[in-house]
Amino acid sequence: ISSIDSDEEGRMQEVSDEIRIQIKQIQVDDKPIEMSGEGPKILIYHTHTREAYRQDPNAPYKEASAEAFRTNDMNYSVVKVGTTLAKELTDRGIAVLHDKTNHEAGNYNAAYARSLETLKKRMAEYNSLNMFIDIHRNAYDKKSSKNTDDEVVIVDGERVAKIMVVIGTGEGIMGGFSEKPNWKENAKLAIKLTNKLNELYPGIAKDVYYKNGRYNQHVSNNAILIEIGSTLTTLEEAERAGKYLAEAISQIVE
Repeated sequence: ISSIDSDEEGRMQEVSDEIRIQIKQIQVDDKPIEMSGEGPKILIYHTHTREAYRQDPNAPYKEASAEAFRTNDMNYSVVKVGTTLAKELTDRGIAVLHDKTNHEAGNYNAAYARSLETLKKRMAEYNSLNMFIDIHRNAYDKKSSKNTDDEVVIVDGERVAKIMVVIGTGEGIMGGFSEKPNWKENAKLAIKLTNKLNELYPGIAKDVYYKNGRYNQHVSNNAILIEIGSTLTTLEEAERAGKYLAEAISQIVE
């Protein structure tokens, strides 16, 4: 493990048994999530702005020096997937704000502190925002037994990267965060979205993943982190997933 833990996020540990019991008790209804007010309703942002995908021979990208699967070219990072998601949501009549701020610049460990500043700034600008989505890509170490086919699902004959929603409980490593997320409410959104994705496109979404980090999810009861694809999938596969994610979101909001 690298020094990523210095901001108490990064590679956080598994949740406690007590939390696991609580997870099993969460009830989700079928009511759509209300998006009221004038202005952008969903904020899409990227705490780890430079995360990139498996190299695609048809569209190679320049990796950041000494950092595998990271790039300074935002046309090839998770930001591009965010752009696809934002466009697809907009096409479905949902007002979106896509913030492309590079939260990793110069200091990876400060990324969550920086993206929190972005969240606060955007919330002050637009009180219409009522859903917050931090788009990442998943990473596997070299010892992982997973292969590229494990990480995709075939939809309409095309390879589409799998999606996983991550919820932070804010338990933390040492006594947790002073301001904890209302994680059960965020979990309801995560479960609702995961269920809708798999209803529309069977197998596209993995189970909701609970970790004891906070991931800035204390800002709202509709704040989630979504891993779209991984270091085993290409940008194109992740962008396709972004399109299907937009369709699922559009069906759970009103």
